[in-house]
Amino acid sequence: MKSDYDNQIPGVLQMVRLPARLTTSQAAIVLGMHADHIGWLVGAKLLNPLGGVAPGKAMYFASKEIEELALNVRWLNKSSRVITARISIKNKNSDTRKNL
Repeated sequence: MKSDYDNQIPGVLQMVRLPARLTTSQAAIVLGMHADHIGWLVGAKLLNPLGGVAPGKAMYFASKEIEELALNVRWLNKSSRVITARISIKNKNSDTRKNL
């Protein structure tokens, strides 16, 4: 079964012009990442949501900034390292719980 995120991919990628404000899922699609990774990048201060971060609230991002970041190889490398590190930590924690 496809998630809402998966269902949005074709629509976002086929837009002639992106809206000025992107949701977390839309920003993830443009960046080629999973929506869950966006929060990690905000926490690492590699992404800046519009209006700041409010716990439990939806985040929106400027499409201009997201498009620029999607073309920035240095930023993509940094963000990939953050995501890889977080996944590694998540997997270690999961393995630790299984061994208890």
